[in-house]
Amino acid sequence: AAFEVAIESAGIIDPEILGRHLNSSASTLGQFYESRCRAQIKVQAGVTDVHTAEALAQFYMDIENRRWEAVSDVLIRDLDFWVPRKLFQEHPKAQRKEIFLQQLKKWSYRYDETYFDIQWANISTDHAMVRMNVVCQGEIIVEALSEYRFDLIDDEIKLVSIFNHGLKSLALPILT
Repeated sequence: AAFEVAIESAGIIDPEILGRHLNSSASTLGQFYESRCRAQIKVQAGVTDVHTAEALAQFYMDIENRRWEAVSDVLIRDLDFWVPRKLFQEHPKAQRKEIFLQQLKKWSYRYDETYFDIQWANISTDHAMVRMNVVCQGEIIVEALSEYRFDLIDDEIKLVSIFNHGLKSLALPILT
């Protein structure tokens, strides 16, 4: 009886309001989908810095939603990156933000939709390792282990390096 009274007197949680804080919605080519990467990152036991975790989640969601200016804003000019040739066919490794963005756009536009399905993440103030599936049009196109380095520049968290490794890759350089 007490439980019934508690339920009747409890406030109603509107999922539309709550969902805005955990998910980002996007409409891509007329299709509606929900990003789950923010929620998936926030619940990881290995996350020790919520600000860096939020910056990384926002980075993923900006890629999912093709907000290229926002993606560019979080990257430093001389971004050091390595991405398997399967994804970035022309320039899989470089030290320039513009090259990374050019390849990222080219890859993204090959698919109607893309989202990141986070399996696990360890995120600290300046470093992150994330195991994820990259899902395009409902199909896993790549299982990746990605390493990120961050720096605080003008009170903003910036990505300074990105190393994406397919899980079947042999080389896995770990930055120290």
